Amino acid sequence: MTKENVELGKKIIHVDTLTKTESSNVASLAYQDKTKTAFVTFKNGSLYEYKNVDVEDFNALMDAESVGQHLNRVFLKKGFEYEKLENTELSYPVLTKEVIEEAVQKTLYGD
Repeated sequence: MTKENVELGKKIIHVDTLTKTESSNVASLAYQDKTKTAFVTFKNGSLYEYKNVDVEDFNALMDAESVGQHLNRVFLKKGFEYEKLENTELSYPVLTKEVIEEAVQKTLYGD
């Protein structure tokens, strides 16, 4: 779930999805399936985690016409516990054609 990056002194949280938004206040949304945690990064750089969020609620947030209004009206109304995260960075897997080809080569032929 989380790993400490000793070099930078930052906590790294690995997420399953990370999506940039068109919102005027919200930069990106991320989700961690195993812990049912939603992460919201605001354009000012603040990062918040919302706990015990079902994937359906997260998808509704991603699909909302106004992400900020949905956060205020739905997430807060449902009472999701939230916390501002300091000195934390989100990490998510990025699969490119090159990464996939390299993995296939290593699997077939070893290092």
